Amino acid sequence: AVTQVLLERTQDDKSVSMTLTHTSAGWQLPDESDFSADTSRVIELLSKLSSLKTGLPVAVTEEAARRFHVARDAFATRVTLSAGSHQSVLYVGDAAGANLVYVRVAGSHDIYALALPDWLLSTDVASWQDNNALFVDATHMTGVTLPGVALVRKGNAWQLAKAGMPSDRKSVV
Repeated sequence: AVTQVLLERTQDDKSVSMTLTHTSAGWQLPDESDFSADTSRVIELLSKLSSLKTGLPVAVTEEAARRFHVARDAFATRVTLSAGSHQSVLYVGDAAGANLVYVRVAGSHDIYALALPDWLLSTDVASWQDNNALFVDATHMTGVTLPGVALVRKGNAWQLAKAGMPSDRKSVV
């Protein structure tokens, strides 16, 4: 099973990368203090990659690899999948048509035009974060205290608390 996904992009002669790691706690972003990753998005990426179907290659030369940006040292996106000590590398290049991109597997000269959405290979960390990781169910909260203000739950309504909110009330800061 895949335990790490490394996405690398070259944009404006700069290299941008983002790593996803699978641990006992689930998928995480190790470069972001192990913040929880959006597991459904990681699964979607891995499912899409594992279901890619190739036909005949559209090109097989090193010149074509450079032209389509799927060369080892000239790529749009490099996807490295790790499972223990085994790694698989996929180079994803320019658009090859409507919903198609050029793709080459490391170690092969064959270049294919495959359906792989660009947004699924984003190196923007925010797009991989689990937006529910810090979710707090408000129905279980009785109060919220922030600098200069405190709110208290009264039934289904929230009210401003008077100064010196009782210390036995639960609060979220």
